[in-house]
Amino acid sequence: ECDPGEREVRSLKFRGNHAYRGSELALRVSTTPSSFARRTFHVFGKRRCLDSDELRLDVGRLRLFYNRHGYYSAAVDTSVVANPDSSVRVTFLINEGPPVLVDSLRISGLDSVTAPIASTKELDLRPGVVFDRTRLQGAIDSIKARLRDHGFPRADVAASYTVYDTVAHKARVSLEVIPGPHADIGQIRVFNEPLPGAPQRLGDSTVLRLLSVSTGDEYSEHALADAQRELYQSDLFRHVEVRLAA
Repeated sequence: ECDPGEREVRSLKFRGNHAYRGSELALRVSTTPSSFARRTFHVFGKRRCLDSDELRLDVGRLRLFYNRHGYYSAAVDTSVVANPDSSVRVTFLINEGPPVLVDSLRISGLDSVTAPIASTKELDLRPGVVFDRTRLQGAIDSIKARLRDHGFPRADVAASYTVYDTVAHKARVSLEVIPGPHADIGQIRVFNEPLPGAPQRLGDSTVLRLLSVSTGDEYSEHALADAQRELYQSDLFRHVEVRLAA
């Protein structure tokens, strides 16, 4: 909204962006133009005005966004042009620069048992792609999820990277997989608490029969999530939580 004397933002544009569309970049900035109705008819609709402090912060937000997605040398500037009616047109001027590429990817910690489970052949992170830290996190999450769904409840991945050639824009990435011990589901304990003042409707044995997992099954985080969802969707419980015993 606008305070008296503030200049309305009539348009917001991005120039020089090639890797990301303007509609995607607009989600990363605070500066926002007035609503379509306001910009078209100039009478009704949401009126939004320029905040110079937020505009400066938006420059930093876009630089951070590009940096996180592999464009370490990206530069961002702004152009604010006044219209005859004192409204303004705001343009973000972007020079993306060349992206940093993954030059080498080293994955350690997998053996003959865990390698087929945590297959890394289909990861988005591989030599030759843009070094995008969201892609790096996706690779970490993918490896952890596969191991935790196949008997390794404490599986984790330690990541490190180095942008070692700032001229050629190359990065070296290392993932150390820490599977931890393999585990099956042991004793399943049920804490079945009725609502205050209400009798207990179901015994623990009934709850166990409703579960889609049982003692002796290979540990699977996905299976436990399914069990939790199935219990909740039975409409017999107000709240369901499934977690590892301490």
